[in-house]
Amino acid sequence: MGRKKKANEEIPEPILEEQPRDSKHVKEREKYETSSEPELEPKRHDLDPDIQQLAYTFKIDAGLTQKLNDIMIEKRMNTWEQDLARLYEILKDAHTPAAMLNLKVKDMQKGTFVGKAKCGPRVRELARRHKLDKGAATKLEEAMSMREAMGKDVEKDIFLLDEHLTASNKPSALISMKLDSLRKGYNIGHCIYSREPVQGNTGPGVDGVVDKKRHVRVLGYTDADLNSRFASSDGRSEDWFRV
Repeated sequence: MGRKKKANEEIPEPILEEQPRDSKHVKEREKYETSSEPELEPKRHDLDPDIQQLAYTFKIDAGLTQKLNDIMIEKRMNTWEQDLARLYEILKDAHTPAAMLNLKVKDMQKGTFVGKAKCGPRVRELARRHKLDKGAATKLEEAMSMREAMGKDVEKDIFLLDEHLTASNKPSALISMKLDSLRKGYNIGHCIYSREPVQGNTGPGVDGVVDKKRHVRVLGYTDADLNSRFASSDGRSEDWFRV
């Protein structure tokens, strides 16, 4: 028979082994604990007089004005004048200046905003000469400003773009198609349909093209010229592809 338990005898409690902590749960808990900490507010700078003047001109609210002021001071000091000049150009034509400025501030945060470039007048002249619509002209100027910031030869770019636009029946649509390549800094080649002979054999032209402004043939022969030149003795042109 077993030993009887005494009434006042204490029963020892079972010892529980400590379970290993799941690293995944630990990380989630730590993440939760750290996320509960208050985030630091972005640093606020005193309003610059230039920013105040822009905000007054276009009736920009205080919050957006402060946001523009802070990002300009923190990230755009080297291009301060060019950026402000470009903002004035954009906002004066905007239907809702505050909404447009908000978009441009986001571009500054992403580093894609480009201030007023030196090539602007020449690009606008190119757009005027080829009768680009307002949207295409504005986007072309922005793209060329980006190329200028990249250190591209903008003078050469404008010369080559002039070739392409001269040969195009839809210049605005052509610019819209090529904007991505222009913004990425890709080189602009000579137009294979150029209506002007290229000096130094640096690019091809099109045979038989006539310059409508000067009413003269620029280069080569027309189809009628070729038919006449290679006509047979009886006056009919030879069929060179007859089987």
